[in-house]
Amino acid sequence: MMEADMNTSEVKTEEPQDIPRLENRKKFEIELEFVQSLAHPFYLHALAQQGYFEKPEFINYLKYLNYWREREYVKFITYPHCLHNLDLLMEPSFREAIKHQDVIQALHRQQYSVWLDNKPPSDAETVQPK
Repeated sequence: MMEADMNTSEVKTEEPQDIPRLENRKKFEIELEFVQSLAHPFYLHALAQQGYFEKPEFINYLKYLNYWREREYVKFITYPHCLHNLDLLMEPSFREAIKHQDVIQALHRQQYSVWLDNKPPSDAETVQPK
Protein backbone atom coordinates (compact mmCIF):
# COMPACT_ATOMS: atom_id res chain seq x y z
CA MET A 1 0.00 0.00 0.00
CA MET A 2 2.81 2.36 0.82
CA GLU A 3 4.34 1.67 -2.59
CA ALA A 4 1.15 2.66 -4.41
CA ASP A 5 1.03 5.93 -2.49
CA MET A 6 4.62 6.69 -3.45
CA ASN A 7 3.94 5.98 -7.14
CA THR A 8 0.87 8.20 -7.30
CA SER A 9 2.71 11.01 -5.56
CA GLU A 10 5.34 10.89 -8.31
CA VAL A 11 2.78 11.62 -11.04
CA LYS A 12 3.22 15.23 -12.06
CA THR A 13 0.33 17.33 -13.27
CA GLU A 14 0.59 20.58 -15.15
CA GLU A 15 -0.03 23.61 -13.03
CA PRO A 16 -2.27 26.27 -14.63
CA GLN A 17 0.60 28.78 -14.61
CA ASP A 18 2.72 26.33 -16.65
CA ILE A 19 0.27 26.24 -19.56
CA PRO A 20 1.34 29.57 -21.16
CA ARG A 21 4.98 28.54 -20.75
CA LEU A 22 4.31 25.21 -22.47
CA GLU A 23 2.39 26.94 -25.27
CA ASN A 24 5.27 29.39 -25.79
CA ARG A 25 7.74 26.51 -25.90
CA LYS A 26 5.63 24.70 -28.49
CA LYS A 27 5.39 27.87 -30.62
CA PHE A 28 9.16 28.36 -30.30
CA GLU A 29 9.88 24.79 -31.42
CA ILE A 30 7.46 24.95 -34.36
CA GLU A 31 8.85 28.27 -35.60
CA LEU A 32 12.45 27.10 -35.15
CA GLU A 33 11.75 23.95 -37.12
CA PHE A 34 10.01 25.91 -39.87
CA VAL A 35 12.63 28.64 -40.23
CA GLN A 36 15.36 26.01 -40.45
CA SER A 37 13.42 24.13 -43.11
CA LEU A 38 13.96 27.20 -45.30
CA ALA A 39 17.58 26.07 -45.67
CA HIS A 40 16.39 23.19 -47.87
CA PRO A 41 16.14 24.29 -51.54
CA PHE A 42 13.79 21.47 -52.48
CA TYR A 43 11.41 22.45 -49.68
CA LEU A 44 11.42 26.02 -51.02
CA HIS A 45 10.60 24.61 -54.45
CA ALA A 46 7.67 22.63 -53.02
CA LEU A 47 6.32 25.74 -51.26
CA ALA A 48 6.65 27.72 -54.50
CA GLN A 49 4.92 25.01 -56.52
CA GLN A 50 2.03 25.00 -54.05
CA GLY A 51 1.59 28.78 -54.33
CA TYR A 52 2.54 29.74 -50.78
CA PHE A 53 4.81 32.57 -51.95
CA GLU A 54 1.89 34.20 -53.74
CA LYS A 55 -0.06 34.65 -50.50
CA PRO A 56 0.51 38.02 -48.76
CA GLU A 57 -0.18 36.50 -45.34
CA PHE A 58 2.57 33.92 -45.91
CA ILE A 59 5.03 36.65 -46.96
CA ASN A 60 4.12 38.54 -43.78
CA TYR A 61 4.84 35.39 -41.78
CA LEU A 62 8.26 35.14 -43.43
CA LYS A 63 8.95 38.76 -42.48
CA TYR A 64 7.91 37.99 -38.92
CA LEU A 65 10.44 35.13 -38.81
CA ASN A 66 13.30 37.61 -39.07
CA TYR A 67 13.33 37.74 -35.27
CA TRP A 68 15.49 34.59 -35.48
CA ARG A 69 18.40 36.89 -36.38
CA GLU A 70 18.37 38.42 -32.92
CA ARG A 71 21.11 37.30 -30.56
CA GLU A 72 18.79 35.59 -28.10
CA TYR A 73 17.32 33.41 -30.88
CA VAL A 74 20.05 32.93 -33.49
CA LYS A 75 22.02 30.72 -31.11
CA PHE A 76 19.36 28.02 -31.61
CA ILE A 77 19.80 27.96 -35.40
CA THR A 78 21.62 24.85 -36.61
CA TYR A 79 21.40 25.65 -40.33
CA PRO A 80 22.34 29.34 -40.73
CA HIS A 81 21.79 29.10 -44.47
CA CYS A 82 18.08 29.31 -43.67
CA LEU A 83 18.56 32.98 -42.79
CA HIS A 84 20.24 33.63 -46.14
CA ASN A 85 17.31 31.97 -47.90
CA LEU A 86 14.90 34.00 -45.77
CA ASP A 87 16.59 37.13 -47.17
CA LEU A 88 16.24 35.82 -50.72
CA LEU A 89 12.56 35.06 -50.13
CA MET A 90 11.90 38.75 -49.49
CA GLU A 91 12.49 39.33 -53.22
CA PRO A 92 9.46 38.65 -55.45
CA SER A 93 11.74 37.73 -58.36
CA PHE A 94 13.42 35.01 -56.28
CA ARG A 95 10.07 33.66 -55.14
CA GLU A 96 9.08 33.37 -58.78
CA ALA A 97 12.42 31.89 -59.87
CA ILE A 98 12.37 29.04 -57.36
CA LYS A 99 9.38 27.56 -59.13
CA HIS A 100 11.90 26.36 -61.72
CA GLN A 101 13.91 23.20 -61.15
CA ASP A 102 17.12 24.63 -62.67
CA VAL A 103 17.17 27.48 -60.14
CA ILE A 104 16.63 25.03 -57.28
CA GLN A 105 19.45 22.83 -58.57
CA ALA A 106 21.76 25.89 -58.73
CA LEU A 107 20.78 26.89 -55.19
CA HIS A 108 21.41 23.33 -54.01
CA ARG A 109 24.87 23.26 -55.68
CA GLN A 110 25.70 26.64 -54.15
CA GLN A 111 24.69 25.46 -50.69
CA TYR A 112 26.66 22.22 -51.08
CA SER A 113 29.72 24.20 -52.17
CA VAL A 114 29.49 26.43 -49.11
CA TRP A 115 29.26 23.42 -46.81
CA LEU A 116 32.06 21.59 -48.61
CA ASP A 117 34.52 24.49 -48.72
CA ASN A 118 33.34 26.17 -45.51
CA LYS A 119 33.43 29.55 -47.22
CA PRO A 120 30.84 31.79 -48.86
CA PRO A 121 30.43 31.47 -52.63
CA SER A 122 31.84 34.07 -54.97
CA ASP A 123 29.40 36.51 -56.57
CA ALA A 124 29.60 34.51 -59.81
CA GLU A 125 28.42 31.36 -57.99
CA THR A 126 25.64 33.00 -56.00
CA VAL A 127 22.00 32.54 -56.93
CA GLN A 128 20.58 36.06 -56.90
CA PRO A 129 17.08 37.36 -57.41
CA LYS A 130 16.76 39.11 -60.78
